Amino acid sequence: MKAINSITDRISNSRLIKIADAVGKLAIFVAILSWFFEIDDRRIARENARQDKLYKAFEILANQTFLQVGGEIPSLALQDIVNEGVSLEAIQLTGGLYRSIDLSGINLKDAWIDESAFKDVKFSNADLSNTVLDDMVFDGSDFTNASFSGAILKNVDLSKATGLTPSQFNGAAICPDVKFPSNFDQTKVDKTGASVERHYARYTNDYWKTILEKCVTPAKR
Repeated sequence: MKAINSITDRISNSRLIKIADAVGKLAIFVAILSWFFEIDDRRIARENARQDKLYKAFEILANQTFLQVGGEIPSLALQDIVNEGVSLEAIQLTGGLYRSIDLSGINLKDAWIDESAFKDVKFSNADLSNTVLDDMVFDGSDFTNASFSGAILKNVDLSKATGLTPSQFNGAAICPDVKFPSNFDQTKVDKTGASVERHYARYTNDYWKTILEKCVTPAKR
């Protein structure tokens, strides 16, 4: 038994064993160090993947056309952009049908959106101030606490939208062809500041001036 213990002690205290132990610890240290150094590489890779996803999403939206059949791809593309917290302020979006997505808090200030339809889309707390909405349908969309202040609405169907109140449209230019829910009292909209001159300053062509003259209350011109 003593002989066995003596051999064990010799092995434990041998330089070879000590070197192997040191090498093992060094390997662990190198692995940990490498992991920390690769953090930046992983962060860059994640950011590149994010940028690539956003680029593809914007490309999908740019390729939408009037009355194009909507499906999951354009809807999810728009959802991805909003989920990433990207502002869509002043974007121009033409065409497409978007369904069953949550765009709560979306920033569409100063945007131009036309010839598009949104079905069962949530726009809670959305900023649509100074936005141009032309030839649009919002079927089952929720606009709770959204703002249309200073917007221009032409041929927009909001008849099946929810969460709408007159105060959300203060200063907006609302054309006669805009459809509201049956319980919406348009006479309570404060149109102070809705003038042809104010809106026309943004769109310097005679077509829009003619449109605006029909959409702004005569007393407010």
